[in-house]
Amino acid sequence: MDRNAPIAAGCLAIVLMLSGCGKSPVELAPIAGKWVHRSNQSQDWTYEFPNDDVVRFAIDGQRQKWSITEIRARGSIIEIDVDGLLGRGPKQNSTIKVEILREDAIFISSGLHPGLPFEKTK
Repeated sequence: MDRNAPIAAGCLAIVLMLSGCGKSPVELAPIAGKWVHRSNQSQDWTYEFPNDDVVRFAIDGQRQKWSITEIRARGSIIEIDVDGLLGRGPKQNSTIKVEILREDAIFISSGLHPGLPFEKTK
C-alpha cells in the first residue's frame, strides 16, 4: 500500500469540498446568483440562489437564510418553498415566487413583500 494514499485522498476530499462539488444549482440554474432591488427608500433588497438547497435574503445589513423544501418550475415561473414562515399575520406562507423576465431581470413576490423587480448583480 502506498503510504501517501491517505494524504492524497484527504487532499482530494478538501478540494471537492472547497469547490462545492454537488452543490451547483440544477432546478434553479436559470436564476442562480445574486439579485438586487433598489427601493425608493434607498434600501438594497437582495435574494441569492447559490444552489437548490438554500435561499439567502437581505435588506441592507439584515440577513436571513432558508433551506429549500420544494421547487416547482412551470415555464418562466419558479415557486420555491422554504422552511421558514414569510410575512406577518394570518396570511403567512413559505413560498417565494420568481418570474423570469429576461436573463438579467426577474420579478419576485413572497409573504415578505409584494411583487418587485430584481436585477442580476455582477
